[in-house]
Amino acid sequence: MTTHLERPSRRSRWLKNAFVGLVLLTMALLGAGVYFTERYSVMTGSMEPTLEVGKTVWALRVSEAPNRGAIVSFENPTRAGSGEVLIKRVVGLPGERVEAIDGVVHVDFEALDESGWLPSATATSDFGPIDLGPNHYFLLGDNRQHSIDSRTFGSIATDQIVYEIRQ
Repeated sequence: MTTHLERPSRRSRWLKNAFVGLVLLTMALLGAGVYFTERYSVMTGSMEPTLEVGKTVWALRVSEAPNRGAIVSFENPTRAGSGEVLIKRVVGLPGERVEAIDGVVHVDFEALDESGWLPSATATSDFGPIDLGPNHYFLLGDNRQHSIDSRTFGSIATDQIVYEIRQ
């Protein structure tokens, strides 16, 4: 007795290859998602009113230098190695001079227009001037009176900024 084996048709081979390719692509994208995104629960009021306590936010891994006004996450520099993450807003960019005078943030001697992200009544306690080095950012919490930020721990280097928060 002889066994007769039929060769799979081109269509069935194509379907099998397409299915395997789809499975591999899905696995790669899921793995990349773990690397490129992060989810945080806001634990403090330092970013209120923008990010309220208890709110869940998504973050995307930073692939380029953040812009002024961006909300970013980074490891708390006062607790290095703890894994504690802080979320703050980018106010000063590399090479700029940042200071607060009479409750208003100034960048390179000009009042910073923060109306796009802060209520008009927001006041910032005076600080500075602080000259930022290359690849260093000045970060502030939106709740200026109740935020531990660059006024306390200094500027943050580009490579310390890991994610940009998306609301």
